[in-house]
Amino acid sequence: MILHVLIAMVAGWIQRHQQQVIACLQEENRVLKAKLGPQRLRLTDTERRRLAALAHPLGRTRLKAVATIATPDTLLRWYRRLIAQKLDGSCALAHRWGVIRTAFAVDHEAIPLPVHLLLGEASQLRDA
Repeated sequence: MILHVLIAMVAGWIQRHQQQVIACLQEENRVLKAKLGPQRLRLTDTERRRLAALAHPLGRTRLKAVATIATPDTLLRWYRRLIAQKLDGSCALAHRWGVIRTAFAVDHEAIPLPVHLLLGEASQLRDA
């Protein structure tokens, strides 16, 4: 019985501490956004992806009370776009290969060379 009371007291203290930290960070965000003024904040895709991943579990209703950098709709849109890109691999392919290859491009590479070019190369090899 005493152990339950002690655990409840510690849990309440931890929750109050977390709420104080959250309130402090929210106020810090408000001050920084006010200092930024009407300028638009430019974020990279990685920053957007991190914000969206943290915002998604909160849901639209909680984000309305918390979100200061972007609207809840924007954060959830980033989540749908950027997390989906990360999971389907299209982003990685585009960075790795430069351009995603299509069946049309592969078909053009498979076109055989004219016979006279092949024979010319064969004669060069024979002469060497």
